[in-house]
Amino acid sequence: MNMNRHRPLLLVLGIFTCLYIVPVVAEAQNNDYYAHYNRYRFHELQMFPRSAAMGGAYSALQGGEEALLGNPAAFGFLEKPYVMIGFDFQEVASDVTLLDPMFPVEAENELWDVGIGGAYPFDWGAVGLLYSYREDDMGTKGDVSAFPGFMNQEADMERHHVSVGAGYRINEQWAVGYRYSYIDWELDTQFNVTRPAPFVFATVGEEFQGHRNQVGVQYKLNRNLAFGLDGYYGLGDRDSDLMGNADADSWSIRGGVAWRFLEDIPLLAAMDLNYENRDLDGGLNDNEEDFFSLHLGLEYEAYENLFIRAGYRYEDIEFDSPSTNIFEERSISGYSAGLGYKYGQFKIDYAFVFTDTASSDMGHYVGLGIEF
Repeated sequence: MNMNRHRPLLLVLGIFTCLYIVPVVAEAQNNDYYAHYNRYRFHELQMFPRSAAMGGAYSALQGGEEALLGNPAAFGFLEKPYVMIGFDFQEVASDVTLLDPMFPVEAENELWDVGIGGAYPFDWGAVGLLYSYREDDMGTKGDVSAFPGFMNQEADMERHHVSVGAGYRINEQWAVGYRYSYIDWELDTQFNVTRPAPFVFATVGEEFQGHRNQVGVQYKLNRNLAFGLDGYYGLGDRDSDLMGNADADSWSIRGGVAWRFLEDIPLLAAMDLNYENRDLDGGLNDNEEDFFSLHLGLEYEAYENLFIRAGYRYEDIEFDSPSTNIFEERSISGYSAGLGYKYGQFKIDYAFVFTDTASSDMGHYVGLGIEF
């Protein structure tokens, strides 16, 4: 098969996919708590653009970002020193009705992350260090139809995250890895009434300190097929002026495969299955979330060192909060696309992520990496 003859057609097809798979317009859903339970992802790490573009799959992938932010076993297969910087911006919103249809609430989150890290290889594997910083501007507004007043809530969060990890290459096929992460954030929330006379009636603070321990293993059957398995356990303390002290614990188990299944076409397919449990217990809090997700991604090398990526993810969530009498079951889909380019020792990646919620949440991810 003459691939050079078909590359222009495949490139056009890939660009068409990137442009049109993402802007799928969601059918509006009532009682969308997506922004609300997003704030309980205390131990979540920053996502890197390659994985974001491939539907969030990463467990079987190897590389610098994959080792620093994905499966830590990828440290074991790292061959060159690597430095990266990543940035992302996300818009997350909800349109919910809390308990009573007379009290509709709209919630909006705008958050951005910036992370910088590096990894250095040895004969036996590699070690790495990463720091990331997040700012999250959250706001809600509600209107109680029985009263003329209009209320809103404004919150600002600053989050710091430091990770150190290492991987050991057992042989040419097997590698194992471990990553420790410390996460610290502060949240200041202001409650306002805007009608009939604007005033601030409360300001509360919230803090979280947590630890995340992640282990992983990867197996490369050959150059075209790899498997990954990883999981983490996170624990921490959430201290709120309003809700009191609470234990914030979470854990997950994830398995994945990466497969180049066409001999003559440089196409990589990746799939992850993930289960995660998050629990916030103590004070006035009693929230638990069970989270199952499927992640599918494709990466096609359209021309030498130019990669086109597309992905899909499916999330099935149960959010249970007896303290607020909320029980929510929701299935959510997400679509993603992106590009990557390597020039010498430099690589740059971009991803766009669309989440199929009532508010059509979106995210942009950019990464720059250097191999030495």
